[in-house]
Amino acid sequence: MSGALPQEVLSAGAMFVQDRAIRDQLCRIGRDLFWMGLQTPRSGNLSAMLDDGRSFVVTRRGSSLAMLDPERDFVVVELNRPMPAEASSEVAVHHAIYCSTNHRAVVHAHPPYAIALSFGARVISPIHNEARAVLGDIQITSSSAVEGLGEEPAPIVSVLREGNVVMVRGHGAFAAGADCESAFYYMGLLEAACKIVHLTRFTRAE
Repeated sequence: MSGALPQEVLSAGAMFVQDRAIRDQLCRIGRDLFWMGLQTPRSGNLSAMLDDGRSFVVTRRGSSLAMLDPERDFVVVELNRPMPAEASSEVAVHHAIYCSTNHRAVVHAHPPYAIALSFGARVISPIHNEARAVLGDIQITSSSAVEGLGEEPAPIVSVLREGNVVMVRGHGAFAAGADCESAFYYMGLLEAACKIVHLTRFTRAE
């Protein structure tokens, strides 16, 4: 009699390990966003697809990105089932991104320089090499959010089908990528680009 475990048990074990690894990674990203000044303690949300291709984990409504707990502060959302009420208020945006693009991780934060530049503009054009090459012109959509409710997904998804970041005027940014680290990188690069644009307004050509 073989002592090998059934394939379904092995698959379940692998999924558990992968789920926990993603949660731990998102916890670290949440803390980094806070300490980088891109996020206030009780706002913003993070998510990532699981390997089954049918579900993703997203931060729980009201959780603090500065002190996420991998067990308590995440909700599993299945793409073909109703979205849990306890999931982040922006869960519909995350859901729509995964259903309509190839992205596998999403970071939503409130980077202050990017928000400031979003007023009175249709795009933000980076002026330093890295952001110009990686992000290109950053599209800005109008905010449709009501307090406690999320943004309308369609305008955000429309931009993220072809790009990695989108600004929502006066609200914040969504960054999406192939994995958690990529989405985090794009968010940080967006804010760095906007800070440079802002600072150059106070310099004079010699």
